[in-house]
Amino acid sequence: MWNLGKWLREHRTLRKFSQAELATRVGVATSTVSRWERGGSSASVDEFRALCIELRTSADAALGTGELRVQLIDREGATADLSIGEFREMCVKFRAARDAGAHGDSDGEDEDGKRQRKASGDGVAYVSGQAD
Repeated sequence: MWNLGKWLREHRTLRKFSQAELATRVGVATSTVSRWERGGSSASVDEFRALCIELRTSADAALGTGELRVQLIDREGATADLSIGEFREMCVKFRAARDAGAHGDSDGEDEDGKRQRKASGDGVAYVSGQAD
């Protein structure tokens, strides 16, 4: 079950805001933020909106009612916005490709048969061998 106090404390600390700083930004007293975090009271709709703006999150994400998304940024700065399902699928495909590359080349062993890194044109693959 969603809990404003827990959500608020987590997101406030992620943004590195003190209770006093967040209170000032939202336009309430520090004791009000403290009360929200302890579960002693709830924010009004306007206060909740201000919290979402200051903590840089959507109300859907804050309430857990919206679809979670992941934003990926590559080394060149290109971005991709994926749903959690798309991200999970991408990870599964990546692992499968990595594992296929790791087991598909037997001449990557050193004299002792240990696993070693083998550089390729598009990254580094691990070549499996016998482990000690």
